[in-house]
Formats: sequence, C-alpha cells, structure tokens
Amino acid sequence: MVTAVFLLNGFLFYKIGTRIIDKAEGMTQEKRENPLKDVQDKFFLSFESPADMGIFQFPDSGAELSKAVASEGKQSLLVEFPSGGAYPGMMFEVMGKDCLNWSDLKEFSFDVFNSSSVDCVLTVKLKSGEKYPKRDFERNITIPPMQWTTIRFTRDELAKRLDLSKISYLNMFMHDPRTTFKLYFDNMRVLKE
Repeated sequence: MVTAVFLLNGFLFYKIGTRIIDKAEGMTQEKRENPLKDVQDKFFLSFESPADMGIFQFPDSGAELSKAVASEGKQSLLVEFPSGGAYPGMMFEVMGKDCLNWSDLKEFSFDVFNSSSVDCVLTVKLKSGEKYPKRDFERNITIPPMQWTTIRFTRDELAKRLDLSKISYLNMFMHDPRTTFKLYFDNMRVLKE
C-alpha cells in the first residue's frame, strides 16, 4: 500500500511538474522563478494589468481584478478574506538575489477599500533577508468601512526592523476572521527619496 502511494505521488509530480495546484479553487498557476522580476526596479502596482496581480499568492483567499471601485485608474484588486480561514490573505516571497532593493525608500504605501459595513483589522507583515532566519516587521491596521484608506509605512519605521536592501516578503492577512471581508487594493507602491 505504501509503495502504491509513493509511486502515485511520483507519477503526479512527474505529470504536474512546475504547476502549483490551488486545491480550494481547483485552479492552476505556473510557478515562476522570480514573480517580482518585472517590478524589481520600480515597485508600483496599479492593478490595471493581470501581471500586477500575478506576483501574489492568495492563501485561503479568492482574488480578481475588479472594476467595481478604484482609487485611481479603472480597476483594483479585489481580495476576499473568507470567514473561518486561519490566515486568509495575499503574499509574495522571494529568496537570494531576487530580493527587492528598497534602500532608497521614502515610503511604502497602498490604498485599501473595505466594502463591509464594519471595521476590519488587516495585518501587514514584511520580511527582509536572502535566506532564513529573516528580519521582520508587522503592523495591525484597522480599516474603516465603505471608504478608501491610504496606508503608509515610512523609511524610519521600516528601517528599524528590516534590511531595506533585501526585501523578500510581503503578506497582508487577517487572523481568523469571523465574517467574510472583501477588500479592494490599489496603488501599491514604493516612493523613493
């Protein structure tokens, strides 16, 4: 029995290769060496293109580009944080030479719209370093309902905890939400000195 399971897993790995299967949605997405290659020099995501969404993974969440609301341009990124998910959210991670260099950072900011009728608490976590253990920065942010809010992190507050020349991880998530929240993200950017 154990041999059969082992052979089946080997066959599936051979057939699937570099594809990642999203079990929750039954969708597939191509695995890339460095999903942030196109934003390495200038980190600006307007979500006017599917490529801006493509750098993220959405653990325990659903996501799509939406024309329902936008802080600027014609569309934004809609992320659904479902109730009962342990840490639903959106994230990216790179290692080694693929880390982002934010050493000339003035601020990291993004716009977020909470479509719910109640406040929600979004956790933003950044890490730096080419390999583990990494340095990290984490902040819980209350997002008011039914309005656009701009979230800003200054150079001073990030540099206290991170190596800005080796940004390797960004995660925005909720701790076990009791209700489903739909948040829209737009203008995710690094402003430089």
